[in-house]
Amino acid sequence: MIDFPRSFFTWKTKPFQPDPYYRYSGGFVGNPGQVYQVRFNLEGMCTIRDDQNGQTQELFVSAPCRSEYTIAARNLFQVPSNEFRFAFSRDLHFSIAARPSSEQEPVQAGKLSDRLQSHRLDLRTLADPTELTSVRDVVAATLDNSLLNARSTY
Repeated sequence: MIDFPRSFFTWKTKPFQPDPYYRYSGGFVGNPGQVYQVRFNLEGMCTIRDDQNGQTQELFVSAPCRSEYTIAARNLFQVPSNEFRFAFSRDLHFSIAARPSSEQEPVQAGKLSDRLQSHRLDLRTLADPTELTSVRDVVAATLDNSLLNARSTY
């Protein structure tokens, strides 16, 4: 069982190149050629299995983060701000919808190696987890303020 608050996705950007249109593209307030390193907590994981061939794909999502300027000396948070999340597998990144579900928007995916100089996934597990199999056990653990982690299968 993954211990999400102690599991991280760390990446290092490729050297910064100025955007032809935006002053702080992606929120980076740096100089051309600079790189920065980011570490995000993980919030969830999903495993998708192809029943035809048995292959699986793990997908992860980062904990939410407010949009901010990186390496800024002042005015750290962007106004207006939004909530940034990062969805990815071990080698791909995926866009998360920003529009209401009633609106269409393009799905964007790509290789992490095309976007990042390096990346690392550090998954930590819970020591001696106990599987709760009844509603009564889940309610009791909740009322006891126990550390809970869920796994669902569809």
